[in-house]
Amino acid sequence: MSTDDLVAVATIGKSVGLKGELKLHIISDFKSQFKKNRTYYFEDHSKIVIENFNQNNNRVKFYNYDDIDIAKTLTNKNIYSTKKESSKNLDLRENEFLWFELIGYTIIENHKVLGTISTIDRISDIDYLLINTDEEFQKIAKRFCLPYDKKYIIEVDSKNRIIKTKNAYDILENS
Repeated sequence: MSTDDLVAVATIGKSVGLKGELKLHIISDFKSQFKKNRTYYFEDHSKIVIENFNQNNNRVKFYNYDDIDIAKTLTNKNIYSTKKESSKNLDLRENEFLWFELIGYTIIENHKVLGTISTIDRISDIDYLLINTDEEFQKIAKRFCLPYDKKYIIEVDSKNRIIKTKNAYDILENS
């Protein structure tokens, strides 16, 4: 397994209580992937396994981290899934995508290439596509953020790795 096969799914937060529970800051829409006995990885490819996960408050307990002091050693670490496991373990509905699938897609509006997606960030409950602006528009801005919302997204063409947009140029112009 290479580092390119891994995708960050959560950051481990502060410890909660005395028995090794931790707050989990999820970097995806899919809480359903966090289940008992599911294996995740750290950046160095070492493994960690969920003993319990509470979907109501995002508290996680990992096997072999049974007290507060041991659990605290995990704080601020990212946990990763493999791209293959993420795709396999989630039932995506129409027009739902895993973030890593959209990286590199071209943003097109009115037959003009605005740029390509370099990453995706979540702020509150909104996913933002961070777009590296095409050379033609670099005088306006080198990058801009586009909310992943039907107000801006017309169509996602997975076959051609294109996202057709509306009103995205306005956001680029005002960046």
